[in-house]
Amino acid sequence: MNPNQVFEEIFKTVVPYNTEGDIQILYYLARRSKAKATLEVGVYTGATSLILALLMKENNGIHYAIDSEREHLDEFGRLAEQYGVRDNVRCFCGDSGYMNWEIPLDLAFIDGNHNTEYVLRDIDVFGPKIKRGGFLCFHDSFSEADGCGVREALDMRWNERWDRLELPYGMGLTIWRLR
Repeated sequence: MNPNQVFEEIFKTVVPYNTEGDIQILYYLARRSKAKATLEVGVYTGATSLILALLMKENNGIHYAIDSEREHLDEFGRLAEQYGVRDNVRCFCGDSGYMNWEIPLDLAFIDGNHNTEYVLRDIDVFGPKIKRGGFLCFHDSFSEADGCGVREALDMRWNERWDRLELPYGMGLTIWRLR
């Protein structure tokens, strides 16, 4: 099945919280880089994690899903089973910013708690685990909602080790690529 057919089928059955464009961008970044390890912080409906897990099945890799809400992970687990990718998925319930993460990653998508402190911790935990040429991506980087500190955290942590691409449509998507 080609990627557009996959997107079409999934978007009929799973309501994505992120825009379809965001999910497609993440998929193509992971696909082009031949990713073997992807991660999403903040699974919610599971659409983004499902798309990445399908690619991990194709690439013989693993998708890691982290959420502080057990019911989000349970729903994603049902989707993973339905789409035949359960063996390519590892789920973790808890606060991502306090994890002792040791696994190298090709792509991490940060869409958990949007408070500045939480985003900073996610950057500190997962940023060092991104492989050279890999991607650290942030949702809602242009949100002006009360309490949304994604933009502030990105400005505080960005440095010349990373290329930075900002896509300010909707709530925004920011992509860092490790040089």
